[in-house]
Order: sequence, then C-alpha cells, then structure tokens
Amino acid sequence: MRLNLQLQLMQLGGRDSRTASFSGANNNIPPPTSGLANLTSLFAAQGLSQKDMVALSGAYIYTIPTVH
Repeated sequence: MRLNLQLQLMQLGGRDSRTASFSGANNNIPPPTSGLANLTSLFAAQGLSQKDMVALSGAYIYTIPTVH
C-alpha cells in the first residue's frame, strides 16, 4: 500500500492577536455546560450581544474539522 501524504506548513495561533493569555482563556471562555444566562453574561462582558453570540457560535460549527 502506498500513501500519498502532503505536508502543509501553517502559522500557529489566531490572526486577531499577537499574544495569548492562558489565564484569559481559562477565565473568558465559557465551559460547554454553560446555560443561556451564563453565556449571555460572558459575551456581554466582552462587549458582544446575543446576536453576536449566535453568529460566532454558528461560525465555529462550520470550522470544526471532520474526518472522512
């Protein structure tokens, strides 16, 4: 069996920031068990609305890699 593998070099990290904060991620990213009230509060603390929350959550669903 012969495998045809391709390597692709990619930059690591988000393009919206030049630094990462471990404590910021742990304190500002809601756990998957969060309810609507908690999510709304956490997004509002970042200056985002419920509409923003829904749009960002929907965008995340379409960026989850899948294996076929």
